[in-house]
Amino acid sequence: MAAAEVVAYVRKELDIDDEHLARVITANSGDIPRDAHSGVTLDLSHKNIRELPVEVIALIKDKVERLALSHNPQIAVPTQIIQCDRLRYLNLRWNSLKYFPEAILQLSKLEILDISKNRIVAIPEGIKRMSSLKFLAVARNKITRLPLSLGEMASLSKLKFDENPIEFPPPEALKLAKEKAGTLETEKEKDICAQVKRYLKQAALRERLMSH
Repeated sequence: MAAAEVVAYVRKELDIDDEHLARVITANSGDIPRDAHSGVTLDLSHKNIRELPVEVIALIKDKVERLALSHNPQIAVPTQIIQCDRLRYLNLRWNSLKYFPEAILQLSKLEILDISKNRIVAIPEGIKRMSSLKFLAVARNKITRLPLSLGEMASLSKLKFDENPIEFPPPEALKLAKEKAGTLETEKEKDICAQVKRYLKQAALRERLMSH
């Protein structure tokens, strides 16, 4: 999809959303419903986008809270995405990305980041700047090491990292103890995240002590 087509598509989707909101307000006798403030969802998956045009960033930055860009295998994430400071959900799955897009580290309100099924080799230590992040999915990449800074991320409660050739933390730190193995899947995911964060926090402390 060419840049002009992407811009036209996004304009159309946002217009549809505005029309829907106008109808809802009319139906509520001019009052804006509480859930109307939840922001817009924009799905640009499977659009064969090579680069998100700057014009699109200008259109979505004050409106869109959930953005899906998956299955665009040649996409480049522009640095201007940092202007989208309303984003709470970002899906970058299946995009053949080799590097973690540095620009998204500045999305301080982002709560969910799914960057699974790419070719990413490392997660930068700077991920701790994403202070609102609750769920990080990095499954099926080429990551060998989880950053120590994950241990400092107070909001992070769910972490998916399966099918990566992870060498650090070691395998025993990535598996739940047998007594917790029978718990519900959602609880298991929270427990494994807490366990990994604990290990990384302790490893960071050991590293600091050794450096003094």
